[in-house]
Amino acid sequence: RKNLKLSDKYQSKNNLGLDKNKKTIFILGGSQGSKTINEHFYTKSSNPKGSWIAEGVEFYAYNEQVEGTVPIYRFLHNSYKDHFYTRNSNPDGNWKKQGVEFYAYPTSVEGTVPVYRYYSKVNKDHFYTTESSLEGDWIEQGIEFYAFPNIDK
Repeated sequence: RKNLKLSDKYQSKNNLGLDKNKKTIFILGGSQGSKTINEHFYTKSSNPKGSWIAEGVEFYAYNEQVEGTVPIYRFLHNSYKDHFYTRNSNPDGNWKKQGVEFYAYPTSVEGTVPVYRYYSKVNKDHFYTTESSLEGDWIEQGIEFYAFPNIDK
């Protein structure tokens, strides 16, 4: 896990050659005080509430809906403290809806890449990445949506 400082360089870089409606989607790891927890959080905010450890830029998505995109909803599982991102506005389970986090494509569009959803039963954590395979105890749950890649990743 890299401890990166989210800074203005990410925000300004986001504006270089990208549509003004596209936003950087940061990936952050969880912490509670000095203790690292097994949780991942994806957000457009470079300074979200809570004690999150910056892991970098995962992909780019739209801040507002544009033609062909769908809302990606953010949910929180209160028991497991797991954040879940999906096109489904009403998923099964004990999920508390936190609203639309960003907009992405449901199918491949020129310039986009698949964003895969993984789940760890051990950590009770969902993880989203443009990587098609992961090491460890992650179970692939398929492609959740398509977004614009971080070419520096």
